[in-house]
Amino acid sequence: MDYIEGLQKMPNKPKVKVVENTSEHGLYVWKMENGKVFGDGDGSFMNIPARKYDISAINRITQAAAHYGAGPGKAVFMPGVTRITEEEHSVQIDRMAQGYIPDEFDTGAFMDAAKGLKTHGDD
Repeated sequence: MDYIEGLQKMPNKPKVKVVENTSEHGLYVWKMENGKVFGDGDGSFMNIPARKYDISAINRITQAAAHYGAGPGKAVFMPGVTRITEEEHSVQIDRMAQGYIPDEFDTGAFMDAAKGLKTHGDD
């Protein structure tokens, strides 16, 4: 029995709601036919910051994919995602390990944390 089947058999099914990010800003990445995002093998992925449906950004990442030999694929928009440097990544990992919200500028996470504190208290 898999996880979903187990949830379906529970007497009090948990309420789950999928929340889609509808942000107009984000990154375009090159998704190859095998479903993987094109990158350098070290965890860095080819991306272009843009607004959703930005034809110029789509053309730039398509040309870059051809230039770097990414192979067949398509430009995929990732809403709400931003670039960070290696240093910012390290700081975010440290913040998360200390129990803080990793990105100190993530207003959505702060709003969720405040809502949780209001609902459940500071235990």
